[in-house]
Amino acid sequence: MLNNHPALKNFFAVVGMLFLFLLIVFVIVVGILFSKFKNISPNPTPNSITTGEYNPAIPIDELTEDQKKLLSTYGIDPSTISITDAQIQCATKVLGQKRIQEIKQGDTPTLSEMIKAKSCL
Repeated sequence: MLNNHPALKNFFAVVGMLFLFLLIVFVIVVGILFSKFKNISPNPTPNSITTGEYNPAIPIDELTEDQKKLLSTYGIDPSTISITDAQIQCATKVLGQKRIQEIKQGDTPTLSEMIKAKSCL
C-alpha cells in the first residue's frame, strides 16, 4: 500500500526518525540525571533505613548544655538533631580543623561560626 504513495512513505520515515531521535534524547537526559543524583543520600543513610538503626557521628548526649541551648536559640531541637560525619566534614571546611576540635571538646560555637556553618546542618 505504501509503495503506491511515496509521500506517505516519506512521512512515516520522517516520523519514525523523529521518534527515534526523541527516544535517544530521553535516554541521554535520564542517564545524566541519574548519574548526577545517584550519590546523594538522605541524612539517615540507606543502611539505617534498612536496619532501623542510626549512629550519628556525635551522639546528642555528648553535647554540652551550652551547645544544646545554642541550638535551641537557632530553632533547632537538640533532641532531634543528628550530627553526621558529612556535617562535620562540611563544618571543618568552613571553620577549620582546630576550631572543630575545640567545639567537639565542649566549646560553644559563636554566632558568626553558626552563621558560617549553617549550610552544614
